[in-house]
Amino acid sequence: MSQQELDYNEGNLDRPGFSSRTYQGEGTHRYHTYGWGDKLSAPMVRASLTAGQRLILAIVSLVTIMVMTFGLIGISVATQAPGWVVLPILFILVLFTAAAVIINIVFNRNP
Repeated sequence: MSQQELDYNEGNLDRPGFSSRTYQGEGTHRYHTYGWGDKLSAPMVRASLTAGQRLILAIVSLVTIMVMTFGLIGISVATQAPGWVVLPILFILVLFTAAAVIINIVFNRNP
């Protein structure tokens, strides 16, 4: 056996230029492997809403519905829109009101 083969077989892997030396042994694992019992979870950030916050949400919802109603009516009057425009305005108001009601229900339910 030559000297070069002996050096390679004896594990002389720390010489410069030998790239696979980082893959030797158990100590080179940099990532933690998780087992079946381990969980990765973020802490709960959302706390339950107070009664005041729920009231503010309801009031803001009502105010935005009112502003949207008067805004759409004001735009239609200012532009002298034809009579059939009432139907799209009512449709938009119904959709927006339904969205506000759903948001209020979601935020007011108990966790």
